[in-house]
Amino acid sequence: MATRSPKLYLEFLAWMNQRGLALADLAQEHIDDWITGATSQRRYLIRYFLKWTASRRLTRELTVPSTPGQELQDLLDEDDRWPLLQRCLTDDSLPTDVRAAGAIILLFGPSAEHVCHLTPNHLESGDKHAHLVLGRHPVLLPPRLAELLRHLAEQPQPRPQLSRSWPSPRWLFPGMVPSN
Repeated sequence: MATRSPKLYLEFLAWMNQRGLALADLAQEHIDDWITGATSQRRYLIRYFLKWTASRRLTRELTVPSTPGQELQDLLDEDDRWPLLQRCLTDDSLPTDVRAAGAIILLFGPSAEHVCHLTPNHLESGDKHAHLVLGRHPVLLPPRLAELLRHLAEQPQPRPQLSRSWPSPRWLFPGMVPSN
């Protein structure tokens, strides 16, 4: 069994015991009651235990809904966004990768995870303009951001200490984790 949260699984079994339920008796309404009584979102992790029990025919197939997304809070308004973008494009005291990633996110809104997977191949440089391919379509880059990304693309790629394959993909934003 996946040991994602053994303490949670024990809590669930104790909850079942208090209600006089055996694993074979579990029904969808019981799972819904378990989730409804949650004071935190960690109760949704019971899905892994229930997949394990169903795979061994200890329970029937039961559905645990997806963890509800948290409401977006503290979104930047336009008055806050533009000074941050200006800083990303002009403040040489910040590391180049931080400046470039921040500018991409502030301008175009991709997730940080998406930005981490950009390679030099996503950068298209022409005589006058540079574009960054985000998704299917290239987006026009402001000259300062294009310069930052070109600088990152030209940097020697550090070899990951734990990489399984060499050469690994070249990343604009190489990370500490192998394959990232």
